Amino acid sequence: MFEIIKNKPLRKAIIAICIILLAVIIFLIPLRAYIYNAKTYMNLYETNNVFREINEGDAVKLTSGIISLLRYGNNIEKFELKSQFSFFTADEISHLYDVRVLIQKFLIIFYISIILFLVLVFLIIQRNLLPNLKNIAFIFIFSSCIVIFLILLLYFFSSNFIFIFDRFHHLFFPQGNWAFPEGSLLITLLPLNFFYEFFIKMLMTSLIISLILLLTGIFFCIIYRKKIKMKGLFKINV
Repeated sequence: MFEIIKNKPLRKAIIAICIILLAVIIFLIPLRAYIYNAKTYMNLYETNNVFREINEGDAVKLTSGIISLLRYGNNIEKFELKSQFSFFTADEISHLYDVRVLIQKFLIIFYISIILFLVLVFLIIQRNLLPNLKNIAFIFIFSSCIVIFLILLLYFFSSNFIFIFDRFHHLFFPQGNWAFPEGSLLITLLPLNFFYEFFIKMLMTSLIISLILLLTGIFFCIIYRKKIKMKGLFKINV
């Protein structure tokens, strides 16, 4: 198996796949970190003045129900809200289940990407880390640069977030059950600006991860060059 990786074209192909896989992982880490995090929701409710419209205790219960539905597929327990809003309609619940399916697909891609990435990196490293440190650095640097470029692009287009939001829903929810009247419970609890700030939060988290990996890749390159230089000097002295 290790002999196969000594084939240069194959090794280059594996490195290219690793770059793509790591870019996917960097993009999806924030989704996994925030989508089931109640504190993230509460902070975004606070900044978007959701508690002016919906009782805070009700918002906590509703959010707990939404996260339970998205994560485990559990039904949201119906209760009487303290505000003037009616509970989620059948269409709103149906859309949340569609969102759950989409999230599960993204997370499956995330976990598969991690497994494949680790397996391929192991094949690249083989039994000796130092000679392949340059390849690992290459993967870190290029995947980070790709992600940073895409983040800057998305951030630029986020000035027209309504368009991105609509395109996203048309693409992933072609059944069209994602539009709800103004003043509905789901729209009030999760307004457009909630999703915009969630989107920006994900981008900023991916950006931080990318910068860390970029600096790590550069650090690996420096170590590799120093080690190679030292080995060269040692051979000359010998």
